Amino acid sequence: MGRKRREKFKPTCGVYYLWNEIDGVVYVGASVNVEGRIAGHMREGEKDFCGFWVDECEASELGEKEGRAIAELYPKYNYNVAIHWQWLVGKKKLKC
Repeated sequence: MGRKRREKFKPTCGVYYLWNEIDGVVYVGASVNVEGRIAGHMREGEKDFCGFWVDECEASELGEKEGRAIAELYPKYNYNVAIHWQWLVGKKKLKC
């Protein structure tokens, strides 16, 4: 019996949301390899989460989508970033 050829997979590019049942969304991140980044969060063990979901998008959209989600949801592990984005949106008068 021969070895089966392993198909290469294309990593998911998008904004991801880590959540738990007590706090809801606890962290918002963005990556061109969401699967790998979430695996990293699991290995690190610093964030208390039990699930995630992904909003797929193009790499060029990652920064803005992530920042807006953080400013809107205010996740506990993104506290400093949320404050920065609220200031930035107000300063530049961007439409939300």
